[in-house]
Amino acid sequence: MNERELLKKYQLALKETGIAAKGSIREYKRNCGNKSCRKCKCGERHPTHQMTYYLDGKQHSRYIGPGQLEPMRQAIANGRKVEKLLVLFGLEYLDMLKGINREQ
Repeated sequence: MNERELLKKYQLALKETGIAAKGSIREYKRNCGNKSCRKCKCGERHPTHQMTYYLDGKQHSRYIGPGQLEPMRQAIANGRKVEKLLVLFGLEYLDMLKGINREQ
C-alpha cells in the first residue's frame, strides 16, 4: 500500500465516523431560581449537563441543553473512534515507511 492509498483508506474511515468531539460530559444538580419550585425547596434540584474539554492546556466547560445531550454523547463517542483511527493510521504509516506489509 502506498501513501495515497493509505490516506484514502483513513479518510473514508473518518468520513464514516461522523461528527466527532473531544471532551467529557458531567451531570450536576442546580437550583432553577424559581422561589416556588418544589424540587429546589426540598433539596432535590434540577439535573444539568456540562461538556468539559481542554484547549491550549486550559480546562473549559460549556452548558449542554436537554435537546443537545444525546447528539453530544454520540459526538464524543465518535471522537474516541477518531482517536483510535489516528493511532492505527500512525502505526500503519510507520510500517509503510519501514517497508513492512502487515495486511492479510
